[in-house]
Amino acid sequence: MFDTESVLDVADVSANNSAWLVEDLGAAALGGRKWLIATAHRPLYCTNGGYKSSNKDCKGMADILRAQVEHIFSAVDLVLASHMHGYE
Repeated sequence: MFDTESVLDVADVSANNSAWLVEDLGAAALGGRKWLIATAHRPLYCTNGGYKSSNKDCKGMADILRAQVEHIFSAVDLVLASHMHGYE
């Protein structure tokens, strides 16, 4: 589980959290795990517009998270996030 929140209630993965995530996923991969699954609150991808057509979570916040951590998940089998209440 990694943190996708900031104290300002916007999407953010801190540098410390990113470093921990890289280390933790690397250790799990070396440990011979069959599945690597990561979870977070805010999604890196979402296409549902939410209750407003200008939904900031799918159009802006997900973009921020992808830029910050998407490259970390190349060896991860599944990433689950639920902020939008619709898994993709």
